Amino acid sequence: MADKKEKLFSDFSPVSTEQWMEKVTADLKGADFEKKLVWKTNEGFKVKPFYRMEDLEGLKTTNALPGEFPYLRGTKKNNNEWLVRQEIKVECPKEANAKALDILNKGVEVTVSGQIVKTKDFKLNVSINAAYNANKLVEYNSPYSSYSSEQEGYPISSLFSGICNGIDPKLGIYTYKLRSDTDRKENNYRKDSDNYRFYIGTSNAPINGGYSINFSYKQFSLGVSGNYSIGNKINSEISSPAYYSVVAGSVQNNPQTSRSDLYVNHLNVSKDVVNRWTESNPITNGYPRLVDAYGTKISIDGKFLEDYTTTLSYITNGAFIENISYFKISNIYLNYSFPDAQWMRKARITSFGLTASVSNVCIFSNYSGIDPETPGAVYPQARNFTLGLNIGF
Repeated sequence: MADKKEKLFSDFSPVSTEQWMEKVTADLKGADFEKKLVWKTNEGFKVKPFYRMEDLEGLKTTNALPGEFPYLRGTKKNNNEWLVRQEIKVECPKEANAKALDILNKGVEVTVSGQIVKTKDFKLNVSINAAYNANKLVEYNSPYSSYSSEQEGYPISSLFSGICNGIDPKLGIYTYKLRSDTDRKENNYRKDSDNYRFYIGTSNAPINGGYSINFSYKQFSLGVSGNYSIGNKINSEISSPAYYSVVAGSVQNNPQTSRSDLYVNHLNVSKDVVNRWTESNPITNGYPRLVDAYGTKISIDGKFLEDYTTTLSYITNGAFIENISYFKISNIYLNYSFPDAQWMRKARITSFGLTASVSNVCIFSNYSGIDPETPGAVYPQARNFTLGLNIGF
């Protein structure tokens, strides 16, 4: 019985590709086959939901060997190492540059590691990793207005806002950079929000990486590791539970941002808000003037504050945009291994060591908040200290 070979599917009649497609089409119930079941890779290849032997007919690559064109199984016959990469043949510099730009749009990761110093007693090992990740939205039909953060031709999670130029010394409010294509002859051009709209950056860091440095000297070893992030930006405004619009009344003045809102700033605020614009202290690099939404209408040179610039939060939030790039020392450890001694052998101890470590050591950043790794009104990560005793028998 065991020697008898049976064709398990011989009782079933063969099914043609046309029959398969008829069944698939019926199950799709009118849905488009290409859009529903065909996957398109970043390189433009179409991956079908099923393949048949007839799809392989005429292909010369099915029997390809390592080291043979088209190198589907590597470029070498021996010691092949599979790497996710794309080679660029530089025959035409212009075409090569265009191809390189296309690769950068998908992402590049580089790791460099090695033993920098090696002597009888001292060793130094360093490893650095860097990843560049970029993307561009090629096609997108936004269900929102033109102020959506997702725009064709820009990265996912883009930030579009105004570029704050500081405080106007006369008005006491933020001023924003005008676009170069602004028609200054148009009436009320200063109030048109589109004249201030710029691409600011993305909230997804394009560059990320990590590092580790390890020293050893005789029985001592010291290690430092961490990570870094470069280029991501956020709106750092923290919403307040109290603001002018939750108070009943007839609005006379529209606060430009929450930093101007009297009802926001009567609560707990950071101590640097004392550096604020007033008529007697017309600073340009601190906090703008306070505005009472229900107070007397503010008029300067015959115009109201909102006549001088846009009050749309989509633009004025540019005053809160921050770069949260950082460099972090995550962990430091120190270890001492005792050399072999007679008392260890008597106690049948094969190894004896002391260890001390600290995690979440420190972080370097220009971010005004607590922690750029977890921006916003959240508790920072705790710093932990550990002491250990390692004994081996």
